[in-house]
Amino acid sequence: YVAGKGGKDTRDGLSPDSGGGGVGPKKTIQAALDLANNGDTVLVLPQNQPYKGTGNTNLDYRGKSVVVRSLEGPGATIMDLENTGRAIDFESIRGASAVLEGFTITGGEADLGGALLAEQSGVQIRNCVFDASNATVEGGGFFSDLSNPTIDGLTLSSNTAPLGDGGVIANTSVNLEGPLVLDAGALEVRSSWFDGPGHIELAPDTLMHITGEIGNAPTVLRSDLVGTGDVLIDLGQELRVESGAVVDLSGGTAGGSCADPAQADLWGTVVVEGSLFVRNATIQNTNVEVKIANFEGSTDIINNDITLLDASAGFGGQFFVEGTTTVQCNTIVSEGDRYLDLDPDPEADPRPLIEDNRFFVVITQGAAGEQGEIFDLRIRDFDCAGDCPSGAFELPASSGYDDEWALEELNLLPDTKLNLTNRQGMVFQDPNFSTPETLYVKDLILGSGSTLNTAFERLYYQRLTDEFGVELVRDPKNPSALLDNGSRIVDIPLLGFSLGIISMNDDTEFDVRVRTRTSDPDDFNPENPSAPLPLGVVERNPNDGVLDMQTLQASSVSAKGAFARATEDNIIVSFQYLFKSNPGVELVVYLSDDPDVGENLVEIARVYPPAEGRRGSIGSDELANFHGSFPRGNLNFIRGTYVELELRNAGSRVWIDEWDPAICSVACGAFSGQDFVTDADYLYLLSEYGQQVRGSDKECVDSPLTGDGYVGLGD
Repeated sequence: YVAGKGGKDTRDGLSPDSGGGGVGPKKTIQAALDLANNGDTVLVLPQNQPYKGTGNTNLDYRGKSVVVRSLEGPGATIMDLENTGRAIDFESIRGASAVLEGFTITGGEADLGGALLAEQSGVQIRNCVFDASNATVEGGGFFSDLSNPTIDGLTLSSNTAPLGDGGVIANTSVNLEGPLVLDAGALEVRSSWFDGPGHIELAPDTLMHITGEIGNAPTVLRSDLVGTGDVLIDLGQELRVESGAVVDLSGGTAGGSCADPAQADLWGTVVVEGSLFVRNATIQNTNVEVKIANFEGSTDIINNDITLLDASAGFGGQFFVEGTTTVQCNTIVSEGDRYLDLDPDPEADPRPLIEDNRFFVVITQGAAGEQGEIFDLRIRDFDCAGDCPSGAFELPASSGYDDEWALEELNLLPDTKLNLTNRQGMVFQDPNFSTPETLYVKDLILGSGSTLNTAFERLYYQRLTDEFGVELVRDPKNPSALLDNGSRIVDIPLLGFSLGIISMNDDTEFDVRVRTRTSDPDDFNPENPSAPLPLGVVERNPNDGVLDMQTLQASSVSAKGAFARATEDNIIVSFQYLFKSNPGVELVVYLSDDPDVGENLVEIARVYPPAEGRRGSIGSDELANFHGSFPRGNLNFIRGTYVELELRNAGSRVWIDEWDPAICSVACGAFSGQDFVTDADYLYLLSEYGQQVRGSDKECVDSPLTGDGYVGLGD
């Protein structure tokens, strides 16, 4: 069937031609479409003016799988919707494999999908341009929901909408046979799949936005992502890149596997506020700003500019690499020692390949009244032949600076603190080398008021400057003395440290680090399988700054907190609690090495309401403290430590605050400078009881687990 003869056919579009049977040129596209059957093709001829008006827009496919194809493509065949609707009646393509091919669609106007809306549809879009259309709600060019469209050449250009001006793809499985080009604006993607030999192409200044409700299914990318636009993964959302997909936002300008890092200024950026998961895929020639990421299998992370950000205040999130992943030729800027997550397990087999990367570490945690940041060492000491003193040492040249884990720069921002540690279970060097691991830094930067605590470990540096690049000179007779900008390098034993407190004061912290369960599968009623499970509440109470857990009608609810990795044999679990209702309430405490709620739990304690009038009891206005040390047993916390709290019994309620697992180091309690605890340490502690020690040479007596500046029972 042929539609459009330059407007010369003035017959009724449904009339048969002289050949009979209705075959032949028709006045409008709709006239030909009405006669077509499943599997037929309507050919649309080019015109000097756009197709528009009744019969040429808002096409009704009547549920048929018909191809509507222009003969000369989108440059010659324009459908002008004149701000009166869409190209296709979306109801007419529900459940059908209708095809639209070779058109420029312009001037669309609708609430959702100004040019085209697909709902529960298998529509195929081939070699089309959606331009200058508008949606009053969202999806300026294209809106797809609960569909499985095929895209083989679609450009979204200069469309408008309050949200997703380029388009919106939600709960959709997209078969990409060719390019999907975002030429302008933003493409909103919610819990969708992209698969096939085609690719997504982001033009400069465009955005692919991975968004949706927190807890929704991830978006999965199995096709390539190219161009120079940006990607934003919202908090609570996950993007999975897998099955050989390649993400390359250099626009094809990067040359070689170890290109000039300055080229990164021209590349697009993937910003990961939520989570990025890459398996058997490639990320290359791209700027990546990431809070939580996992790389597995045969994945290549090559020639990227990567910034590893804190997932929330005081917590480094996670950035883990395992399997046979290759991490090569990247510039990696890390807040804290998260760059070590590239190879977190010294006993892993197989091991990732880590080589030719440049590492820059920034310390952001404060020193004033706080514990500061912990930094695990990982480099063999090339410059100590035997029993060498601890501390920081200027060393102009050494082969240690060529080690794969050496730092280009270690930058302590003003008023921050860093503690070195060589923790058990995190020793990577050959066991034939008995000297403890160390750290080599080319540029050591101490911001004003910052503190570097070598903590009985050893560090080498080539240059020492302040935050303005001015050289800092240490007194060789008193290397711990204050430097010109108020910073200092000290050597105080590290007695213990927090694994990253959840203080319940920040929505971002809560959303990133706490996973919840608000219904109990045990409440399922087999006699009424369609009945919804009774729900409870697990949320951050912003008014009181606490975790508020309520079972309501559910049998139990749970909250699982994510904390920093640990390799020590014992974990100190502490939190504050206040029971609010139901004397029969029960709070069960678990340790786990799995981030998912309810998985791989080891029960360590049960908490019940204290007697009336005591802190934490029902009716009290003061929170009680839970504090205990528990063996980790067979749990492996090398990728993170997890503590789950389960509130049991319907009608129960509890508040939780200051959730803070911690560990003691090997030298916990050894104040006198030895690697083990003696009677002298006990007497030393007693002699300072009640004293203010912050800033003194006895500051080590104030356990980092309390960090309050004076010696008390907590120490």
